[in-house]
This record gives sequence, structure tokens and C-alpha cells, in this order.
Amino acid sequence: ENGEILVGDEAIHAGLVEPSRLVTSSKRKMGTGEILYRGDDGTEYGARAIAKILIERCLVDIERATDEIPSALAITIPANFTDQQRREVLEAAKAAGVSDVMLAQEPTAAAMAFNGRRCTDALVGVVDLGAGTLDVSIVRFDGDDRTVVTTGGERHLGGEDYTRLIEATLLEQYTKSTGYTPDPDEHAPWYAELAQRAETAKLALSTREKVTASLSCVGKAATITLQRSDFERAAAPLNNRL
Repeated sequence: ENGEILVGDEAIHAGLVEPSRLVTSSKRKMGTGEILYRGDDGTEYGARAIAKILIERCLVDIERATDEIPSALAITIPANFTDQQRREVLEAAKAAGVSDVMLAQEPTAAAMAFNGRRCTDALVGVVDLGAGTLDVSIVRFDGDDRTVVTTGGERHLGGEDYTRLIEATLLEQYTKSTGYTPDPDEHAPWYAELAQRAETAKLALSTREKVTASLSCVGKAATITLQRSDFERAAAPLNNRL
């Protein structure tokens, strides 16, 4: 509305009302040329354009926090990004007004931070299961020398896959309990809320043995209980890919 672009939690919350305007997991689409969103004025947004928006928001937040305008950025990327994907990240940063950019692999950056806090001589392995990608780096530290032994990962495995698993389970149980399956076109906001309930349940199951979710559509309501043990069994195929 009014040309304002929302980022982060604000965007997620607004997406519950207008899910067709919400873009998520754009990093997975970097380098594909796929159009992820088309504005009311016909403007098309791919992953590179979304990255530009995110970088611009980061620059604004940094300036607000430090009263300084960043002249250079370090941007972390998945370990298995291709040269094309790396180029598009650099192009997005340049379009956002920053040409001095260092790209660092996400798990490698985490390993560097770990080393800075813990030890001086070590072989450190980092498994980074993010929202959209799985990344792994093995880094050897020998005094002040740092050597990346190997990196790898999977571009299409991340936390959102576990969320979708719970989302499918909630929908299945809701349909079983009420005898009704909401039409995705007619009830898009309901499905957006379902995705958020699934994300909340996933996080809760990290520390709890079970969680409940209450769902209602056109007067048909159901309270669903999810057990961690059931989720772990259902997630076994995903875990086997780690």
C-alpha cells in the first residue's frame, strides 16, 4: 500500500492478510531468472531485485544504529552458490549503492566466529541448516592461519521443508476432523495463517514433547495435537539428507 515495502516480521504479518504479496525463500531462486512477484504497476521482481531490497533495508538499519553510512559490506551466502548466483548477489549490492562487497560462505563465517571465541588451534566443522539451504564447512585453524578444508551443501533443503511437513500434517488432521478442506484460492489467508501455525509448532517442538494448534475456517473448527515423536518419524527422510 502507498508503495511501501515491508521486510521481515512486518512482511510476514502483512502476508497473513494478503498472501499473494508475500515473497519468501527468494535465496533459493537466485540465478534462476524466475519472477517471484509482479507489482500492481507491472514491475517484475526476481531474486536479485528482492536481494537489492533486503540490502537497502540493512543499510538503513545500520545507519539508524550507528549514525554512519556503510561504504562496504560483508554478505554471507550458501556454500554451494554458483558463480552466477554470486554475481547476482554482487549486482544486487551494487544496485543498492554498495560496490565494495566481500562474499563469505555462511558456515565458514560461522566457523570464523566460533574460533574467535573459543580456541586458536582446531579443526572446526559447521553444519548450517538455514531456512532454505543446508551448508557445511570444515575449517582448520593453526595459530593465525585459517584454511577452508572443504565446503558443501544442498540448495533445496532447509527449515522451510520441515515447516511444510508440519503444514501438510495440520491440513490432513484438520480435514480428517472436520470433513472439510478449504479451497486454496478462496481461502488464501487461511493457508497463510496455516503456514505460520506450522512454523510456530516447529519451533515449539524443539523444546516440548507436544504442541496443539487450533484451526477454524467457515465455522468448522478443530484442535490438533502434534507429538514430537510423530514429527521426528515423518521428518526422517529429510534428516537422512543431512
